[in-house]
Amino acid sequence: MRGSMDARVSFQQEVRSYLLQKRIPNIDRTDGFDELDFEIIISGVNFHLEVKEKRQRYNLSNWDWEGGEENLVIIDELSVRKCLGVAPYSGILIRDYTRNRYIFYSVLTLLLIPKKRVNRVIRRAVQSLKGKWLVDARNGIVCTSLDESFEQIARYVEVLPQALQALECLGNFWGENIGKGGIVRRPEHWEKDVRETR
Repeated sequence: MRGSMDARVSFQQEVRSYLLQKRIPNIDRTDGFDELDFEIIISGVNFHLEVKEKRQRYNLSNWDWEGGEENLVIIDELSVRKCLGVAPYSGILIRDYTRNRYIFYSVLTLLLIPKKRVNRVIRRAVQSLKGKWLVDARNGIVCTSLDESFEQIARYVEVLPQALQALECLGNFWGENIGKGGIVRRPEHWEKDVRETR
């Protein structure tokens, strides 16, 4: 499933058709608002996936962003919170029409990456706010097809147990510089910690 994206077909419909074609067991929840769009069985686990679209280039005069428009992705904070509700087997997949690509963010990546949070004003009968996250596309996994996207989701599921056990800061993301702090920890420090917790 590679090639030019068809804007006439919603991303939800594209994913729905893909899952049917590839015979990937799934539950389609796209008609509701309380859960993520799809629950799929991948690499033997139930994975929850939200699908979103970047339909046009952003006007940077409307957003506080310095990383270049091509790297800007705007995600609903509500979608991230829904991912947290079924973590760690969840994430967001974005179809970016502006550059004919897909971008996958696991919930773990969303937790760790640098981000800017903003409230966007919504004018209805009563004015309200909608939380948005401004994130860098380079901090997601950029793919050229749905096949590659789902391969990356499966890879995330497979490496997740090791990632959850890593002691060092996980990832090296655009927009951050991981330094060092504190004193060097030695075995006598751990022994002291164990004694004090007894």
